[in-house]
Order: sequence, then structure tokens, then C-alpha cells
Amino acid sequence: MLQLFYTEKPSIGNISMPHIVTLPGNAYNTRKVYNEFTTDGDKGEVIFLDRQKVSCYGGLLNDFKLGRNGGHSMYRYEYNCCNLAGRLSCQGKSTGSSSEGSWESFYLDRQTVACSCGQYLQSFQLKRNNSRLRYDITCCRVTR
Repeated sequence: MLQLFYTEKPSIGNISMPHIVTLPGNAYNTRKVYNEFTTDGDKGEVIFLDRQKVSCYGGLLNDFKLGRNGGHSMYRYEYNCCNLAGRLSCQGKSTGSSSEGSWESFYLDRQTVACSCGQYLQSFQLKRNNSRLRYDITCCRVTR
């Protein structure tokens, strides 16, 4: 199950890729989710990610990737949710805000999406406000 992710600024000519940290969990099965495609501003602009929400209601996020359409003008998240037999105790929180800069993906290197020890990620969504970026996230603890 996913506990945190962050993006590092790429070297010149490379694409920013998220670093994902997962921890072993007690999920019984998973389900694949494909979000609808939304525009990327025709230039892969990161600000349009605010139209995508990754959410595993009733479960926890196992992994995700950002997919592109054939014309490379739209993207969507594709992800797997772990369905749990146990109950979840969840809380919402937000990352600190940072500049959206010139809307390029490396501006996400200023964001770390992380849950506390013993908690796992259920949902995340990029948010924008006054040229600032943050993530709204939901972290859950598995209870008995």
C-alpha cells in the first residue's frame, strides 16, 4: 500500500517521474481504476492535473501512474486500489503550498505527499489557488 510519493527535478531533457514508497499490507484483492481523460493544455502543463482525483473509497491506494492518450494532448491517472476486510480510520490533510511556476512538471518537486507512520494513502488531488499548488490527501489507518 502506498504511504508517500514525491517528484524530483529532472536533469535537462528528462521527464519528472514520481518516486513511490510502498509498504506491505494485508489487502485481499485489488481493483484497477482508470480516470477519464482530461486536457493537459496541449503542453503537458501540470496545472491541469487538478482535474484528476485519485481515490480508493473503502480501500487504500496500491500504485498509480499518469497515462497519456494517443494524441498526447490529454492525460489520466490509472491506479490500483486494495480492498480491505478491516475497517479504516481516515483523516484528510493538505501539503504545504508552493509556487506553480511556469506550469512545468518539475514544479511538483516542491511537494511531498506523505502519510504518518502506520497510515496509508487513500486519495490525493492536486489543488490550485492564486498561482500556488498543494495536494489534498486522505490517509488511513487499518483498524480491527
